[in-house]
Amino acid sequence: GAGSAPLREHGGRSRGEGSAGAMGAMSEELRRNFAIYAVFNAAAGMLMLVNELEGPFARTLVDCDIPAWGMPFSGSTLCGDRLFVIDQGQKLSSQAQGYECLCKVLAMLFISVMADVVGRKPALVIGLSCTALSALLFVAASAAPLAAAEWLFTLGQALQGAYPAELLGSIVQTDIGGEPGANLVVIGTINQVLGVSVMFGVKSVAASLNYLELLDFRPVWAAIALVNIAVAAAAITWCRETKPDFGQPSGSLSEGVRRELGEYRDLLRGSFLLRMNLLMFAVFSMAEVCNTLDFSFVISRHGFSQARAVLWFFFQPPVAVACIGIVGAVSARLGEKRTFVAVFGVLSLLDMALVPCYPASPWAVFAHKYGLCVLSGVGPLIYAIDSRWFDRRVTAKFLSMRNLVQYGVGMAANPAYAAIFDAKAVGYLSSLRPYLLKLGCRCVQAFLLFGICWDVGAEGGLSKVLSTIEQENAEARAKAAGARGAAEDKKDK
Repeated sequence: GAGSAPLREHGGRSRGEGSAGAMGAMSEELRRNFAIYAVFNAAAGMLMLVNELEGPFARTLVDCDIPAWGMPFSGSTLCGDRLFVIDQGQKLSSQAQGYECLCKVLAMLFISVMADVVGRKPALVIGLSCTALSALLFVAASAAPLAAAEWLFTLGQALQGAYPAELLGSIVQTDIGGEPGANLVVIGTINQVLGVSVMFGVKSVAASLNYLELLDFRPVWAAIALVNIAVAAAAITWCRETKPDFGQPSGSLSEGVRRELGEYRDLLRGSFLLRMNLLMFAVFSMAEVCNTLDFSFVISRHGFSQARAVLWFFFQPPVAVACIGIVGAVSARLGEKRTFVAVFGVLSLLDMALVPCYPASPWAVFAHKYGLCVLSGVGPLIYAIDSRWFDRRVTAKFLSMRNLVQYGVGMAANPAYAAIFDAKAVGYLSSLRPYLLKLGCRCVQAFLLFGICWDVGAEGGLSKVLSTIEQENAEARAKAAGARGAAEDKKDK
């Protein structure tokens, strides 16, 4: 519907004129806010790159009594027991990710308030400074004794969570979208194009580095630290303050956080649907954390080398992008309600059919992962659902609470999954234990979604939300078709 608005407004321009106008609007927006787009996307790229590299780096810190000299590549120069290195590296990495989630929760609480009290730019600079310090700690961990190295690695990974990129990015995007002359469609398009470009670039760099099976990450972390420092300096020098002039919030930062938590508490008390929605998302997040084990599972259970596994996992993003229009095309034909039920059914079928086969064959893992990529276009439908569960006043708080729930679950789920993961497991059930927990979470999620949240009486529910979206999109498509018909009639005359 939104995409047809320019066509209606200009009475049916040709495709070439429309494309030229869109490119001109994007070019003007980039000139106006180039520093903001550059800083946020560079920072997001560095966060993504660190997350891609921290698993192999954690394995280089593992030590044992078996010398690495003369043994097959284990991932560490300090230990020749390959499966032990994979197991302990995964546990160290997951523990650090749990602390990262803790920092993310604290950062989301404090920085969201701080951005209103002192401005967006100071909050951004503080977050970027933490990511730069994180990379420096990784450099130190590469050269430190084992006990200190693990502590430095965990602290460095935790500091990655001190920069809540999604939260600050959405705040600043809302700011510049509300400025005179701003075009939200253009801003969203720029963010999407830059986001996909950064993802492909970072995934390619990370895959290349991991394919090399590095044992010394010091040059890599030093380079990342320099880039992070440069990004922080660029934010200080060139990024403008985007906070609207809506008055200074009263009270201190801690009082602001207490007010925020108080609002969350009041909303939770007043809405059963909100409580069930957050519970459902907590269960979903618990299941998703299991995906962090996939790489370690493939290289331990099925004996893949790190380089070979990197290649097999690498093509997921391109396949997902190539298939992004499939769900939208199905929605246009079947309607959003039937499409959502069908997509959820296919996802559940993939989980239940292929996950139990993980220990038997690595191709079950890859068939599952690439099968999920085919349904990557479900994202816009999920976003539309999330924006319509509640009215606008509650929706903003709901999305914030949902992010807090996601990272709150991650604090416990990351180390929990690592604790039941055993790289040396020989039996079928012992190797499948983490994935059995994931499947259990999927079953609970389905019950909450279709058994409880589907229809919640006066509060609505998923069925009502999907019907509303379906009606809105049908009306938008009808208006767009009418506009095209009117334009063609005018052209014929």
